[in-house]
Amino acid sequence: MISKERVQQLFNYNRLNGEIRWKVNFNPRAKKGSVAGYIDQKGYRQITILGKKYTAQKIAWTFINGRYKGRIQNIDGNILNNAIQNLKIK
Repeated sequence: MISKERVQQLFNYNRLNGEIRWKVNFNPRAKKGSVAGYIDQKGYRQITILGKKYTAQKIAWTFINGRYKGRIQNIDGNILNNAIQNLKIK
């Protein structure tokens, strides 16, 4: 799992609406200020960092709380609502 420090170096995270944006130019498709990741075929926002995919839920949780054990769940059932108050460990 990616560290809290690394996540905070790479991203800006809006706690209220759950939006994750690149803080740096990471690669040609990941430009500073752009929304990080893409929506996969299951509807989750996926963010790729050096070939490893992370859900936006994992990035948001790690940004605020650091490492976790278990699965991160969206309380309201909306898998695109990654505001920290809508996430919990299951």
